[in-house]
Amino acid sequence: MYPVQLTFRYWRTYRDTSIFTPLLQRAFELALRVLRTEQHHATRSKYRSTSLLGGNDGMPFAYTGMIWTGFRPSDDPAQFPYNIPQNMFAVGALRQLSDIERHVYHNDRLANEAWDLSVEVEDAIERYGVVFVPGFGRIYAYEVDGLGHANLMDDANVPSLLSAPYIGYLDVHDPIYQATRRFILSPKDPYYFSGKYASGIGSAHTPRNYVWPLSLIMEALTSTSSSETERVLGYLAASDTGDNELHESFDVNDPEHFTRKDFAWPNALFTELARDGSWPAEERPGQR
Repeated sequence: MYPVQLTFRYWRTYRDTSIFTPLLQRAFELALRVLRTEQHHATRSKYRSTSLLGGNDGMPFAYTGMIWTGFRPSDDPAQFPYNIPQNMFAVGALRQLSDIERHVYHNDRLANEAWDLSVEVEDAIERYGVVFVPGFGRIYAYEVDGLGHANLMDDANVPSLLSAPYIGYLDVHDPIYQATRRFILSPKDPYYFSGKYASGIGSAHTPRNYVWPLSLIMEALTSTSSSETERVLGYLAASDTGDNELHESFDVNDPEHFTRKDFAWPNALFTELARDGSWPAEERPGQR
């Protein structure tokens, strides 16, 4: 999904079509085939891995219309094989691909196929990916299996539930998103940690009580509150150990303890926040 998003944004910004070679179109078509195959994982896919939870075939699941995955964006094995943030990302990327195929490659067949798949995935997300949680209402689960089980959490890596408006799936004011946001930015999320220097979302990929700057930046990018943005910027400043870099994660009670000193992703995302995102989302240019 990221290569599709990158080329789409480049094209929309610069109107340069020279990058859209026949080889790139072939790559897009193969990506579309993989997504369609994994939508029907049980009957069409040959993918198996001993690293999957539940063994070579993964955890049990039922067909939903979403795209199956064995791993989270963090590369950690998925508890349940329908990762909601990844499917949200797929919806937006497929619609961008449809636009590219229709208006650049003039291939209505692939444009329609990408669009139709995006509609099927979105319908499945809204049908199977929303659960009711007392005290919060209807929220998006992080993972589901189509059999009635749901994993209620979020992970720092993007795509995440927190990033749903950022990746273009919904409006930042969407009521289910706002309820989800309240849940994942609370102790109800097993990977939400709070301490002396920061509070935010971490990951199973790193130790407990370690918050990721990546998720803090995303919290600011999707915030509708100036005070929240300022608070998060304070957490990011507190995580600086003197090297003027943001790390993969840091201990909320002692930022001198951190993982992955050189991690380009949060540093790159922070430049986006600093450039045009350091005010509430509804005031941000270009925000859906």
